[in-house]
Amino acid sequence: QEQNLALAGYYSALPVEGLRVISLNTMYYNLEWCPDNTTDCTSYAGLPREIDPMGQFAWLEEQLTAAETADERVFIQGHISPGRSRGFDDLWFEPYQLKFLEILDDHSGVVEALFFSHTHRDEYILFLAREDSVIHNLSTMFVNSAVSPRSDNNPSFRVVFYQPSTMHLLDYAVSTLNLTDVLTSGATSVSWEEEYQFTTEYT
Repeated sequence: QEQNLALAGYYSALPVEGLRVISLNTMYYNLEWCPDNTTDCTSYAGLPREIDPMGQFAWLEEQLTAAETADERVFIQGHISPGRSRGFDDLWFEPYQLKFLEILDDHSGVVEALFFSHTHRDEYILFLAREDSVIHNLSTMFVNSAVSPRSDNNPSFRVVFYQPSTMHLLDYAVSTLNLTDVLTSGATSVSWEEEYQFTTEYT
């Protein structure tokens, strides 16, 4: 674990019995990622790429297989999410996104949820697959907004609730800070307010 983290920035942890948290370094999959030995990063998007940068996909499959063997549930987290940006541009190089979805499909029974960020948008995304004309959900990805307001968003954070005995997600709540109110009032202290709770807002 220490070697993977030091050399490539990915790792896994077992914070409580029955739960495996896998943290991916998704910078390698981003269209704008530029390796150290590339001098012209503006043209790198069109160059051939490694099939499995830093062996992370192979490692991810090993981790998910180990979780299945140990009867664990898995949370997968990372910074740059698969999918699209605020401007609807692809965030991952397409072959990497397809490979990731293939791995999710192979191990969907053990992956409880995905947690990503980067877009500064509060959203959740369903990864769907079709089998014998039946559509089923491979996994759900929760994309966090940001504490930083650099993308014209109010700062926010999400608190996730889960069942300790099964590790199944139960609910989540998002709290925000209204910057307009803070700036116009000249307040010297601020108060975060709960914006919504998922089970109340969507049921």
